[in-house]
Amino acid sequence: MGRISDDGPIVSVVTPVFNPGALLVPMLESILNQTVANLELLAIDDGSTDGSRDILQTLEAADPRVRLILHAENRRAPVARNAAITTARGEFIAFQNHDDRAAPVRLERQIEFLRLHPQHGAVVSGVSFEDPQGRAIGDSRVPPLEQLDLRWEGLMECPFHISTLMVRASLLRENPSLRFDPELTHRSDYGFSSLLLSATSVGVIPEILVRYVLHPSSVSRLHTGTMQRQADIIAHRAIQRELPGHLLSLAEVTEMRGIVLHLPGDFSRGLAATKRAWDHYWALFTAYRAKHAGLASRPS
Repeated sequence: MGRISDDGPIVSVVTPVFNPGALLVPMLESILNQTVANLELLAIDDGSTDGSRDILQTLEAADPRVRLILHAENRRAPVARNAAITTARGEFIAFQNHDDRAAPVRLERQIEFLRLHPQHGAVVSGVSFEDPQGRAIGDSRVPPLEQLDLRWEGLMECPFHISTLMVRASLLRENPSLRFDPELTHRSDYGFSSLLLSATSVGVIPEILVRYVLHPSSVSRLHTGTMQRQADIIAHRAIQRELPGHLLSLAEVTEMRGIVLHLPGDFSRGLAATKRAWDHYWALFTAYRAKHAGLASRPS
């Protein structure tokens, strides 16, 4: 068992928990068996009814690295993460979903990266995808993009997975508005990442350090329509924040994202709509490139 030093933990791992079932224990083990022992696991039980709270309370009593925050009812992940951020004691804050699994070296690699690269306020890594039985489905390796490229990607969609993210705690303390939006119940990860990319540079470790478990009851499968609508809102806000004079309506952003990213949705996919969407996309890229004269690459 690890311990927290007298100076406090090096890293706080924030994990909202709501009815993960059998996936909870493998996630917990993946954090508590990290090569970095001086950590704290901030688990926020968000009104679980599947026995997860009992597991967490037993673990908290047995391991001093585990700190439990209890919500009497389900208040959703953004509220849970914000509650943990305010009480985190680590120099770094890492995020981990309740059904994902971290490689044993995840925290060590990311801490080392941030200490070697003080210009970055956060770091992300690659992620692999598997089914609940551990069978590989695929992976996503975030390329080591230039910051302007990464911010460009973030104007259209979240460019990295929340369970691969580690942030300097000082950045969050100094920027109280850099939090998860409670109104974005299903895409607060993208909303937070969008704000983060505006506030700091984000480093990339291409190595796969997290395994993402795809299962039938996952939010991404049950609430596709809500997730897409909220992502449209986030993209619209991100464009307005990055390019205040570039006027695109929410409906235009919805159509542009839907056609350019090949998303499902209730909008025309005819030639006129397709041309309109791509015209908006290239006008957006032109304005972004003009603002950042050093940007040389084309959008992907």
